[in-house]
Amino acid sequence: MTHTTKRAASLVAVFCMLVSLVASFGCVNASADTTFANFYSSEVYFSKYGVTDRYVFIQTDGSHNNQEVYAHYKYGTMYNNETGEWDEVWGDSLAQYVTTLSDGSKIWKASIRNNGGESQYAIKYVANGVEYWNNNNGNDFTTETLGDNCNITINRGGCNYYYGSYISAVVKNLAYEKTVKVRVTYDNWNSYEDVALGYSDTRADGTEVWNVRLDKQIANYENFHYCLYYTVNGQTYWANNFGANYDTTTKLYPY
Repeated sequence: MTHTTKRAASLVAVFCMLVSLVASFGCVNASADTTFANFYSSEVYFSKYGVTDRYVFIQTDGSHNNQEVYAHYKYGTMYNNETGEWDEVWGDSLAQYVTTLSDGSKIWKASIRNNGGESQYAIKYVANGVEYWNNNNGNDFTTETLGDNCNITINRGGCNYYYGSYISAVVKNLAYEKTVKVRVTYDNWNSYEDVALGYSDTRADGTEVWNVRLDKQIANYENFHYCLYYTVNGQTYWANNFGANYDTTTKLYPY
């Protein structure tokens, strides 16, 4: 072997060592899959003229005190003059802390907007300078996704003085026999009534949509509140806006 060949071989060996070191130590600030943050649920709070605004709820396990949570979402497409194709446009929405659950996990809420088509998003979680991702094993999360820990969520709702209110829920199909109901008050919980929702349809992922129209007029919007519950296999699951319940301000949907 000549000196030149030996020198080249040595350089290659050094380069490989450096690459190995970068691979070993570079992951300190690199993106990585995580179980620190998981998708919980999403709900529509406005939809009109081809624009849909949606809340995305994210659940974190409380491993870090200093954390930032984002919904990384596709909100439309943009025409690329250079390629002559339509490119996806993605953005980040910083989630705000909502509440801490009984198991110590935390709920965060991000607001995303979609200008036509299906909402698509992933979770970006930043803690102590390290960025982690949860993209549903490469499939991203969509408008039809319910998180592992969520069995019922509000789909959308609407209120009208003359026509009462419309409420829609999404549930996991945990068994054929089930009941889905709304608990509603018109006098700020001095009294309430439970009304059954009716099955509407099954979505592509197997979750079911249940709807009801409440014909009773709302005399005072400030006193109108409601929550949803789902009974199946002897268990009852609630969707109550994480203890705050729903009202005419949290769910406005023109119908």
